[in-house]
Amino acid sequence: MKERGKTDRPKEIDVWESPLRPYVSFVCDACGKTRQVPVEKFKKGGRVRLLCSCGSETTYLVNFRRSFRIKVDNIPVEIGIIKSRHFPEGAKLSGAIVDMSPLGLGIRVPSVRLFSRGDLVNLSFPLPNGIKDLVVKRAEVMCSNGEKGRIGVAFVDSYDGDRRIALFMRKQAVG
Repeated sequence: MKERGKTDRPKEIDVWESPLRPYVSFVCDACGKTRQVPVEKFKKGGRVRLLCSCGSETTYLVNFRRSFRIKVDNIPVEIGIIKSRHFPEGAKLSGAIVDMSPLGLGIRVPSVRLFSRGDLVNLSFPLPNGIKDLVVKRAEVMCSNGEKGRIGVAFVDSYDGDRRIALFMRKQAVG
């Protein structure tokens, strides 16, 4: 028998560290009550089970991020593989950006099996903001998710992030 408010599949939530946002708010699906939890509890990420005072239980898959991200609508990206155990001589593939932050991207790819954590890639993509220039970045594959058919990459050529992407994100949030 399923408990009241218990979900089978975990909900995903992005958490990032910020002095302006030291807490994460969770809302109970069953009763609507809000619970504030300190961000420090989520630094390792992974699955977290929260119990509400109403008896409802919800499991979250916590993605601890260094920066805020936004969802984008399948921006085309060319992927040049530099270093990979699957492609010792390198290769070129195409994908679609599904989320972005100034520090990295989420990319839908033809097959996540082609990528391993630590692979180095060159990325080339336009920002849909009317500017014709391509953004060219070097990145490291940080994770892959077979269910979603996507990889997560972190830029290695700019620790502070890319200003063009940050500006684009700011315009999207205001727009």
